[in-house]
Amino acid sequence: MEERNIDASMHEPETLEQLEDSFVDLVITLTTQAHEGTVDFFKNQPVEIEYWETENPSINFGKAGSCTFCLPKNT
Repeated sequence: MEERNIDASMHEPETLEQLEDSFVDLVITLTTQAHEGTVDFFKNQPVEIEYWETENPSINFGKAGSCTFCLPKNT
């Protein structure tokens, strides 16, 4: 994010339920479980989904099961 001059330092991971009424271009998942749920959740929407495998993202973020990072659509 820093490479694109986007400050994500205050961003916190979001659950899919928190994104229900949001519009996003890109979703990055960090676990297999999060990726599978995200693909199913966005199956009928034009959303790019990337899986970045990590060992244990809850160590960095502090919340197991909320390992999703979304970027809002540019308007």
